[in-house]
Amino acid sequence: MKRHSTFKYLLGVPLVFFLFTSLFIDIQVANTEYFRLIDYTYKSSANTEKIYPGSRNVILTVNVQYNGETPAYVTAGCINLPEGFTPTRGYSRCVAPRAPNETTQELVQPGDIITLTYHVDVGENTSPGIHEASITLNYRIDNVNYSETISGIYIEVSDYPPLSLQILDWYWSPAGYPGSENVYLYITIRNTGDSSVVEASGVARFSEEVFTPSTLRFTISNLGKNELATISLGPISIYPQADPDIPYSIILEINATMSTYDGVNYYSQGTLEFNVTLTSSPAIRLEVLDYGLETPKPVSGSKLTRFYIVLVNKDFITIRSITAYYNITSPETFFINKSTTSITVFQGVVDYGGVVSLYSDPLVIENTTSVDIEVKLVIFGDNNGAEFWSTLNYAFRVSLLPPSINLEVVSVYWSSGEVYPGSESTTLNIVLVNRDVVDVRDAVITAHMPQGFYPEELTVNNIVIQRGSMSTVTFQGISIEANITPGEYPVYLTVYGVAYDTTTNTYYTFVTYFVVPVRVFEIPRLQVLNVTSYGWIGNKVYTTSVNTAFYIYIQAIAPGYTIRGLRITATLPSQMIFTSGERTHVTVLENIYRYGDHIYVEFSSVNIITDKSDIYPIILKIEGLASSTADYWFTEYYTILLPVLEPTLNITLIDVSWTSSPISNETSSAGLQLIFQSYSLDAINSLVAKIVLHNAVFSDGRDYSASFVQRLINYGEVFTIEFTGIEVNTTTIYATIEVSAVLSTSRPSYYRVLEVYNITVNTLEKLEVFRVIAVHTTIRGEYTPLLPSSRGVTVTIEIANTKPYYVAWVQVSVSAPPDIRVNDIAGTCSGGVAAGGVCTVSLSVDIAPDTVPGTRNLVLTLTYSIRSGQGLSVFTEEHTISLIIADYTYYKPSLTLVSAYWGVQTPIRALTGQRNVPLTVVILNTGYYPIDGVYVEVRPLNNSVVMISNTTMCASRLASGAYCTATLYVDLFRINNTSILAYEITAKYTFTLYNTLINDSQEFTVTLLVEEAASGRGLLVIDASWINNWPVYPKTENATLQVTLVNLWPYRVSGVQLELELPSEFYSKTDSSVLAYVSGPIGSLQEFTVQFTLSIGDVKPGFYTTRLKATYVVETGTPNMRVVEEYAITLLVNNAETSVQVINAEWIGRAPEPPEYGAVLVVSVRNNLNPFMKGVVLEVDLPEGFLAANTNTSHISVSASSVNILQELQRRTPELIELQLSPQVLQELVSQVISGASTSSAFSYGDVMYFY
Repeated sequence: MKRHSTFKYLLGVPLVFFLFTSLFIDIQVANTEYFRLIDYTYKSSANTEKIYPGSRNVILTVNVQYNGETPAYVTAGCINLPEGFTPTRGYSRCVAPRAPNETTQELVQPGDIITLTYHVDVGENTSPGIHEASITLNYRIDNVNYSETISGIYIEVSDYPPLSLQILDWYWSPAGYPGSENVYLYITIRNTGDSSVVEASGVARFSEEVFTPSTLRFTISNLGKNELATISLGPISIYPQADPDIPYSIILEINATMSTYDGVNYYSQGTLEFNVTLTSSPAIRLEVLDYGLETPKPVSGSKLTRFYIVLVNKDFITIRSITAYYNITSPETFFINKSTTSITVFQGVVDYGGVVSLYSDPLVIENTTSVDIEVKLVIFGDNNGAEFWSTLNYAFRVSLLPPSINLEVVSVYWSSGEVYPGSESTTLNIVLVNRDVVDVRDAVITAHMPQGFYPEELTVNNIVIQRGSMSTVTFQGISIEANITPGEYPVYLTVYGVAYDTTTNTYYTFVTYFVVPVRVFEIPRLQVLNVTSYGWIGNKVYTTSVNTAFYIYIQAIAPGYTIRGLRITATLPSQMIFTSGERTHVTVLENIYRYGDHIYVEFSSVNIITDKSDIYPIILKIEGLASSTADYWFTEYYTILLPVLEPTLNITLIDVSWTSSPISNETSSAGLQLIFQSYSLDAINSLVAKIVLHNAVFSDGRDYSASFVQRLINYGEVFTIEFTGIEVNTTTIYATIEVSAVLSTSRPSYYRVLEVYNITVNTLEKLEVFRVIAVHTTIRGEYTPLLPSSRGVTVTIEIANTKPYYVAWVQVSVSAPPDIRVNDIAGTCSGGVAAGGVCTVSLSVDIAPDTVPGTRNLVLTLTYSIRSGQGLSVFTEEHTISLIIADYTYYKPSLTLVSAYWGVQTPIRALTGQRNVPLTVVILNTGYYPIDGVYVEVRPLNNSVVMISNTTMCASRLASGAYCTATLYVDLFRINNTSILAYEITAKYTFTLYNTLINDSQEFTVTLLVEEAASGRGLLVIDASWINNWPVYPKTENATLQVTLVNLWPYRVSGVQLELELPSEFYSKTDSSVLAYVSGPIGSLQEFTVQFTLSIGDVKPGFYTTRLKATYVVETGTPNMRVVEEYAITLLVNNAETSVQVINAEWIGRAPEPPEYGAVLVVSVRNNLNPFMKGVVLEVDLPEGFLAANTNTSHISVSASSVNILQELQRRTPELIELQLSPQVLQELVSQVISGASTSSAFSYGDVMYFY
């Protein structure tokens, strides 16, 4: 068997791994159980004793007692987990033993108790129940490695706690009655389970026969253990047929997401069932105030009447609607649809004390004496927000009267006054009065005539008699037999009609009967009167006469007769009419006249309504009672002829003129007067003159007007008529005058006469009132010249009134050349100018920017008004005004460029490649006048320069002698070398003095230096090595590569993203490259370090070159510059076999000679690569025939020492080295030297380790 020397050592933090060189480890399974399980505990991450499928970070603590006889080194305790259990992330299944004080304890003495703590995750699919785990302990006794398995660790996985909810309370809001709508059910629940409800959704199921909707959804969120929650279900409507005495079941079906104390989420379902009850609907106190039929006269046979109830709410409940169910229980009565039941709805709010009237559908009542009706009221109410239904029942009886009508005959007469035997086509009039409360409609009255009258029966239809009114019924075409005896005869009337109430549309039919007398007179036989004379009162009447009169003389010519009750009816022709509007007039004489008496009769108030003169007939009808031995009525007719004459008016128009002057061809409210003289013999009572203007109008828009004279004008009198308010707009006025006069004769009778005149009136064309006396140009009261682009300059023109008239107002209009704009016209002239006075015209003018200096003429048009009496006359005249436009060059400002430099306020140096570099310019106003809107425009003369902002504001206003500063920004990204850059600077401004707006500018040229930074450009990799210079070997996991870079830019860099491409067989957790990011900012010439974690596969030791790519932003100024650079990085992979080197192996003292016991061998080993080594042990397999003196075995483990025994012994006892001492003596001396010398358990680069 070939034996190898074995070295084992541990590398320190942060990179910990083992290097093996020809390493063999022997572990034996202990035959004797040295360790005993004392107890164990496990708790969830929430420190609870129960764990569940899915529990994380369960802490398992195992206490084990060591029962061996000698001390033991326990390296680790590895737990053997059952299926479904795994170590928690970040923890191992093997842990180091710990003492009760929580310190690591590797060396255990007999009887010691060690604690092993594990962090375990329970898989979500692990079945609840008891699961067994065991622990394998690895330990070493006397340099012999053992392993021992301890079983009997049982872990119980509990079932998930079920969903457990308890209903504590429920209530309706508002109250739930049968028939309630839109109420809510509130349910208070408590979580009585061992888990929290993260979120739950559920369905509440109600009885479909009682509630709607019958299913409602709800949610519950974040309900911890023993916490309360309220579920709101609604809106819910309850059917009216629901019974308050019956409990109704409600089922809650819940699906919940639950969470245990240690944060395990799971799903659970549950069902809750409970009962709810309803509140009885409250009774409503509705008192009947009145009831009956809607008609004012309830009678049998009524149609379309309605039954009504008047109710008052004497309850504090609000009524929302009432549904009335009517049921007729008596015979011979039904509703209009032939049914005995009807339903009506009242929709409205009836509060406490409110009165409501309910009406049924229209009724049809046949032959009955009463109506019985039952009424059921279904009420929808609201009691403090709780809606409910309630029902009330009533029974009513309404007594009926027999159908009748209260009609009365008040008059019966013949239309002709009298009828005689043999009369034909006479008319009988019967006057009826309706004294009832209903109207009579569509009545049919039949008259049954007595014998000797024809026809025997007459019928009149469609008779309407309103209640409380009379109506005359006329029976026409009645003839009386000639042999009938004069006297009275009975007429029998039958009235059949409809009684109708207009307010309720109710009606019924009736029949009533009357007997009325009629009289037949004897026929008269003698002429008793004669017309002897007649004529007009005043002798003459004209076609336009009014209120005239005519007379007649009548003589009694029948001897032996007296005449009384004369009734004389005058019937006028169509050319005449009485003032009353009638053409007949009746005069009744009460005197008694005898034979030979003359009777004078006068008919007045006659108006002539014809325009034609002629002789016209008037019919006289004379009726009276002639008495001799017997009385009788007589009628005689006469025709009289009266002339009607044509009227004339004799007046002369003396003069026509204006009432005042001057009157222009544009005058408002001018007055015109006309002078007349009368030559008429009849007095003129009144006169109306109407003027019609042919080419003018009055102020109200009409072309006509009227004036009148309301006094008596006698023969020869002179009178004047005036017309005012004439609107004149021409030089000559043409008009027609129509004069209409009312004249009177000797008796107060009047007639009208019309006369027409045509007139012409002239006006004044020009007056020339004003003269220009001064012209000024100002701004805000101060003199100002007129310059190109001037705005709002006031041109004041003084004008004088040179006439003796007061000018009421002046309207000014201006005609200007194209380069002068008139914005506004003002001044004092608009308010008027006294005679000889002065006023001003103020013109606000703008001058065109492109106008040239010189003289410009304005034409001033003055339109003004002069009051003439009540009128205003408007005249127009023109005046020419000269204005001078000044030269702008006389006022032009002057600017000086004071300085231009890099920086803001303080000059700085600009660097190549710099971005957003401020360039400051200082401008000085050296002119006489201030300027506005000063801004600077910079144009680089080098194409490589980019202006970020080439224009900026310098000053809103720059006074004379003042300066302003403007800062612009330049991008020097394209400038790579030191350069002198030239810029063209233009200062632009606006000249606004004297209200001008002249845009002007001055140009300057400057040069500025751009320097190159001494630091350079880019990022520089100054180091790339493994962290802490630790060596890295093949098959190394999670090695850390540290790269140090320096920023050579003269600016800060930020957002540095570094990507390291990995060589073949190198890898990381994610990809074949590793990323690192530094947010920055990193200052100029500042170092920064990044680290990459990577793993090395089974590669050969040596150097590996890879590429490092850097992407970053250089803060040269907004916008910043993005740079991408690549660097070559060399990675070193060391050889594990050359990391340590055996320098020498020699005997101390002398070489042993067999057989010999206790010879001392020293092996010297050098640390070549590892910066730090600790706990180094040399394992030696001795050749055959060699045994270790302390173990009597050929295998031995020796710890490293930094003491060189040979040098130490030589220093202490040099004389001993020269003596050939025995091995036993050397061993004692070596032990003394090692124990007395300082030893080191840590070794760095180049250190030599000694093994004895």
